[in-house]
Amino acid sequence: MHKLPTDDLVSRLKSLVKRKQLGLTTYGEDSELDDLLDQITQMVTTTNRRLEQTTNRLRIMMEAIPVGLLVTSDSGQIQAVNKASLDLFHCRSEDLADQQIGNLFSDADGPFQLATEFDGTQEGQPKQVLATRPTGTQFPAELIIRPFSAGVGKLWLIAFQDVTARHEMESMKEAFVSMLSHDLRTPLTSIQAFLEHVVQGTYDKDLSVLKRKASDVDSDIDRLIGMISALLDVYKLEAGKLEMFFDVVPCLSIVKKAVQSVASLAEKQRIKIDYQSIDKDLHVKADADYIVQVIINLLSNAIKFSPEGESITIRAEADQSYVRFSVLDHGTGISKEAQGKLFSRFEQARISDARIKGGTGLGLAFAKAIVEQHGGRIGVISEDGQGSTFWFTLPRMTLDI
Repeated sequence: MHKLPTDDLVSRLKSLVKRKQLGLTTYGEDSELDDLLDQITQMVTTTNRRLEQTTNRLRIMMEAIPVGLLVTSDSGQIQAVNKASLDLFHCRSEDLADQQIGNLFSDADGPFQLATEFDGTQEGQPKQVLATRPTGTQFPAELIIRPFSAGVGKLWLIAFQDVTARHEMESMKEAFVSMLSHDLRTPLTSIQAFLEHVVQGTYDKDLSVLKRKASDVDSDIDRLIGMISALLDVYKLEAGKLEMFFDVVPCLSIVKKAVQSVASLAEKQRIKIDYQSIDKDLHVKADADYIVQVIINLLSNAIKFSPEGESITIRAEADQSYVRFSVLDHGTGISKEAQGKLFSRFEQARISDARIKGGTGLGLAFAKAIVEQHGGRIGVISEDGQGSTFWFTLPRMTLDI
């Protein structure tokens, strides 16, 4: 392995070169000088090649890192960027070259300035900023700054990432907690008021009123238990801790059980549920109890959002591998914007129409988790004012005759 020239080698070379210039070298010294020059040439060539290899490896590593990386001068002028940075800023490398860091990031006090924003106590500490793309669009970002030296003065390494999804999730969680606390507080307040009246003897002389109020309270308790159970089930499913027992079950049997469970709700709304087209010989591999609950959730929503006197249709259509269940209603429909958010346990708290109709917004999140646990998919087809079709798939099973 070639090493950089040693001090002795350099001193010997200088001495021979000086003697050569003065015409004092002998034949042997001329030969030694040539050998030394060859050695140094080889060393320099090898060192340059290795430096280039190291630079290429560092470049490949920098490009592979899924976090935006910027190298700036001490004054904040951008010297180098990686591919992730270009993807996050939706631009080309020349769009960022020589830009000032303050043109890209800002905080509550204005453009980001390295000299004023950073001191030794902040090294490695995440900082929340607003990033601005060359097109003018902005996104929330989190960055970490580290100073370093590369032999050309002080440089800064800035690692950053888009935290839009995190901010949206936090916002959704806040909305969900607000919704859930409201929906928990309302029945609990009702229960508390009832018990206070019982203690005060309000119903002592009217047993019929007491029974009616007790029935209302019983419904509130069932609702509370249902909300808590649904929330726990969703978390258990996503953590893979909800135990399921798969079997070959007929599609018609699953649908019938679900329809029976919502029969009173449908009757109250004068809504007819049609499932006559389902083939009695069609089977799926599933945990029947959980799939019944999925269909109940879809039917309950369809009933809630359908006008009185309308009908709901349930279908089960098969191909070679899957059975596709569909619940079709003639309700108000769902906007394209809302469709992509329906199956999130947090996002539904934002949908005002769902709040008006009641519910925790956990039903569809639960259904999605159950279906995906079965190896299927779930989705919705809808347009404003034209009803909705909620569908999901399950693995088909063909019975040997």
